[in-house]
Amino acid sequence: MNKIGRTIIAKYKGKGAALGVEKAAEIVDEHVTFELNENQWAALVCFVDNIGMASFIGSKLLQYLNNGWIDPSKEPNVPDEILLWTVWDNKQYKAMVERREAERALFVRPVLIQNKG
Repeated sequence: MNKIGRTIIAKYKGKGAALGVEKAAEIVDEHVTFELNENQWAALVCFVDNIGMASFIGSKLLQYLNNGWIDPSKEPNVPDEILLWTVWDNKQYKAMVERREAERALFVRPVLIQNKG
């Protein structure tokens, strides 16, 4: 889990379900067949930690991922689908909106490769 992913989880801890990072990571690794970069993986672990395994496994988001629909300029796509997951118990919560925006931002953030020279 990268630093931004840990920050998202820490900021929203206690707001919604929490599987735990290790379990969420296992679920992402087991069910996502599309090759993810570090930021995409961290964003999804944060997301799954919050929504739970059953919701993730049965989601359009997972279908979009495994079809490789990650480009936010095309429809449908994973980054925009993340933003739809803001309602719990028929109510939209500001903290969930903020969390999804942070997860989406991390998902689309390019991975910077540092020169080790």
